[in-house]
Amino acid sequence: MKIKKLLKRYRIEHGKHFSLKDHDPADTHGLESELKPQAKELLAGGVKELSRQHP
Repeated sequence: MKIKKLLKRYRIEHGKHFSLKDHDPADTHGLESELKPQAKELLAGGVKELSRQHP
């Protein structure tokens, strides 16, 4: 699965009509628990990149 395709589902382009209550916090987009280590690595990399972009 390409990461851009996975992330597109969760990207908020326009916040005007966005509400957290409309989204399931347990949504895993079908990813199985055996991919958890890779998911943690992706999350850590994403947090690092956000920190770099917002000093």
